Amino acid sequence: EIEAMKGVRQPANYHPEGDVFVHTALVMEKLAENRQGGEMPEALALGALLHDVGKPPTFSDDGERIRFSEHQRIGEAMTHQIGRRLRLPLKTIDQAASLVGQHMRFMDAAKMKRSTLRRFLGQADFDWHLELHRADCLGSHGQLDNYDFCIEQRKELEAAAGGEAILPAPLVNGGDLIAMGMRPGIELGAVLKEIREMQLEGELGSREAALEWARRKLEGCAGGRGEI
Repeated sequence: EIEAMKGVRQPANYHPEGDVFVHTALVMEKLAENRQGGEMPEALALGALLHDVGKPPTFSDDGERIRFSEHQRIGEAMTHQIGRRLRLPLKTIDQAASLVGQHMRFMDAAKMKRSTLRRFLGQADFDWHLELHRADCLGSHGQLDNYDFCIEQRKELEAAAGGEAILPAPLVNGGDLIAMGMRPGIELGAVLKEIREMQLEGELGSREAALEWARRKLEGCAGGRGEI
């Protein structure tokens, strides 16, 4: 899979360094430099090595533009396959595949809704995602705008959380809603999802507020078309 990266051309405006193999080698170099002699987590090393493994099978060139459509999704699946073939620990495989599958999300960070951004920045091992993104940028175009944006946004969210986690536990669960009279099912799940979204958007700040919103939702449904 790594051998297949050699000679795979990339858009020069994003990748002036060369083909996919050259880029991957540079990313590994930048990653190692940033560790300053410290031990590199196996999942981070594997994720960096394979972050563009999906580019060779997705390469296309219509004469005007080179594309690698969904290469991160293909690469994530390939990482699972490679990890299983090498008999690596399942946790290592899952962590590496997550790095591969999400490495392109940074380009959309500034356009994310608050709730989406909180999920992104608050996920487990996000420091590894940041480190890979930094090395990815330095091993190509050198622009760290999205990296800096995520660092700043995480600081702001941490300050706003007052020492609590950026991605807090849900305010309510299914048992809470069933106790209020809602029936288990798809609609209950939709209500939970809506409450969670409002929580992460900052519109619901406490369990009491979430339960009160759910009560009003239930009353509205009961008055209009029966119980949920």
